[in-house]
Amino acid sequence: VGHCLGFMHNMAASSSVPVDSLRSATFTRKYGTTPSIMDYARFNYVAQPEDKDVKLTPPDLGEYDEFLVKYAYQIVPQKGMYNELPIIRKWIDDKVGNPKYRYGKQQVIVRYDPSALEEDLGDDPIKAADYGVKNLKYILSHLDEWIPDEEDPEATHKEMTYSNIAKQYDRYLTLVMLNIGGVYLSEVHANTDGGPSAVAVPKERQRAAVQWVFNQIKNCDWICDRNITDKFSLRVGMPMIFKYYTTREVLETYKRVILSSHIAGKSGYTPEEYFNDIYKLIWESAIKGRPINETDRLMQRLFVENA
Repeated sequence: VGHCLGFMHNMAASSSVPVDSLRSATFTRKYGTTPSIMDYARFNYVAQPEDKDVKLTPPDLGEYDEFLVKYAYQIVPQKGMYNELPIIRKWIDDKVGNPKYRYGKQQVIVRYDPSALEEDLGDDPIKAADYGVKNLKYILSHLDEWIPDEEDPEATHKEMTYSNIAKQYDRYLTLVMLNIGGVYLSEVHANTDGGPSAVAVPKERQRAAVQWVFNQIKNCDWICDRNITDKFSLRVGMPMIFKYYTTREVLETYKRVILSSHIAGKSGYTPEEYFNDIYKLIWESAIKGRPINETDRLMQRLFVENA
């Protein structure tokens, strides 16, 4: 319906919502998961099992969408589009600085802006991902109870659900990882305050994203519960798949860090800082003189191969 009205996707809408507000029944019942139905904020993965009466879906029509309807369709007394243009431009100018009305293009081929992504929620991607991972662990711990063998003798439903748990976990990893070397992009009109159009993700958030991703790499064995996965068809264990591909992907983010640091200038997260952080996390076992484990060996091999 939004596309029929002429609306484009606004993938930045959900990033205006404080993460903890998504656990509030009062907030979510009024606003849902995002200010715009044109964002992919399909379900509330932040809400926890103990949160009661929380709405888990987007609004029927968000605050951003109501503004779009006004902008596109409200009749103004002046005749002719050139006479009405200054009026509707002022409507936009009046919203500058309000994150609920920020527009974030859908990124398809290349992704620079970590605040304008599909399927993300909230203004703090790491905090949101922590809640999301916590929910996945909860679901996995109840999978045998919720899908008993008597009802699923060939484990078809259970295996499909498990695969979706793994896919969602991979999504959380990606949503956080894209903050490394990320750049916030805004559509800024030439005569409107609110620029610049490109702002680097703050150094502290980029560095925290690096730490978070490597913490997941080193502690993702929970995704493999042999009591469950031994019932499935032949497959490689998911932890090693996550460790291998996530390490490779994070080692490739240096290209984004170079761009982001140029945009940020002296306050940015520099490639030197990035590589120092990566080095300390990957070679932690050698630096601290502790025995190497399988995960360490994998990360270090990939580091050497990509150096």
